[in-house]
Amino acid sequence: MDKLINISEAALIAVHALAEIAGFSDCACSENADSAKECLSTQQLAERMGISSNHLSKVLQALQRKGLIRSVRGPTGGYCLAKPASEINFREVIEIIDGPLPTVNCIFRSSKCNRGECIFGDMISSVNTIITDTLSKTALSNFRAKEVTSG
Repeated sequence: MDKLINISEAALIAVHALAEIAGFSDCACSENADSAKECLSTQQLAERMGISSNHLSKVLQALQRKGLIRSVRGPTGGYCLAKPASEINFREVIEIIDGPLPTVNCIFRSSKCNRGECIFGDMISSVNTIITDTLSKTALSNFRAKEVTSG
């Protein structure tokens, strides 16, 4: 059976890393960012997230290439948001890492049905639309607000 949505570990790491960066700096960093105050290094992020800095580094490079984060060089440098958290949505982040979200019309890997129409009707397509729309509408800033109020 296939999943309705398949998000890679790397994409989940990207979302988590952006949430960490956004929570640390609370804003997009300027061209003249005070790196000691506004940036998190790859090592700091890896420690906060409990993951390999090598794997995280590859994810951060992809996010930087697409303009979501900016790196600040130097001993107190690191990464900060390149634009406001309200302008970064989860679909964009996932698609930067995994490519376009696939449309799943059948939850079985190979056709199990001997009929012309799916027994689920349009339900699978509707669920896909809901998931895609929700990811598109969910900004990083919305996620952070929920995290703060739920804790």
